[in-house]
Amino acid sequence: MKLLKLLSTAVVGLLAIAPFSLNAQQVQAATVKAVKVTGTATIDKTALKGGEVFAQGKTIVTGPDSRVLLRFSNGAAMSIRENSSIKLTTFTQEPITAVKVATHEQIKSEPSKSNTQTTLNYGKVLARAHQMAAKGSKFEVNTPTGAAGIRGSIALITFDAASGRLVIASLQGTIEGLVTGQNQTITIRENTQIEVNAVRDSQGNITSVSINVDRPLTDPDIIQLLKDIGVQMFSLPDNTIVSPSDLNLPNPNPDPNPNL
Repeated sequence: MKLLKLLSTAVVGLLAIAPFSLNAQQVQAATVKAVKVTGTATIDKTALKGGEVFAQGKTIVTGPDSRVLLRFSNGAAMSIRENSSIKLTTFTQEPITAVKVATHEQIKSEPSKSNTQTTLNYGKVLARAHQMAAKGSKFEVNTPTGAAGIRGSIALITFDAASGRLVIASLQGTIEGLVTGQNQTITIRENTQIEVNAVRDSQGNITSVSINVDRPLTDPDIIQLLKDIGVQMFSLPDNTIVSPSDLNLPNPNPDPNPNL
């Protein structure tokens, strides 16, 4: 009788625990979440809503005075600025097994090997990728003029499709820049940028490029961008402010009441 009572107690305990175990969620590998949408934005020509989760192959377009904050299941974050178009060309990731998290916002480092390839058709994006934990992991923003490899750094990439002008700026860490048709990688140091101007023939092929390196940061939106880094891109959850000092960045808008 005592054994039966013990078994009954164990079953009741399991039934009490089971719903939580069965309903426990884990972020699916190789997914992206639109954490916040400001203004108007579309994903494959349909309205993009905050909270939407999607996979590779999608194109996001923002309108005037609009921006989209994305969080990747590999821990990366991206802010798509106004009047921009970017495609998540490739996003593959090994299954997440070592770290179990319920939301994209909770991922603070790369949980498994991943390959992220985006194509900036035009406009501006701010991207941050954690130091890649797995050998062979990549996070790149590509354009017809060149590309930026982001690893443990924060980059601002601006591309003008009409002129072919590309600017890659490093707001934190070093960025690997690669110019189309060039065989060498350009290291972009923190707080500097490179400017690449491409000349194309009538078929659109690049015939020559001019490269300016180690240029000072010139984007007039830089203060707002730094604010986005501290307030939006690394808040947890999304409406909780994390001080930019945690990122070793200057705080453009100090909190007079840091303990509130």
